[in-house]
Amino acid sequence: MPDLKEPDLEDKIEELREETGLSTEELLTRLKEEREALVRDRYGEAPTGEEGSTGNASQKSASQNRSGAGNE
Repeated sequence: MPDLKEPDLEDKIEELREETGLSTEELLTRLKEEREALVRDRYGEAPTGEEGSTGNASQKSASQNRSGAGNE
């Protein structure tokens, strides 16, 4: 595992996981669901067929064109 900024962080996470009775898989699933809910609350629902996507190629191209990137 990479160095943590706080040496005891791993121990604290494990302690909380054990207190809640969650397996590591359950904890990760719940964290993913929470993150998805926060993204929905902030940015709205993903377009149909784009769930979990951070954007498609045409959106990225349009963004690059507006910023002048790739126009040499």
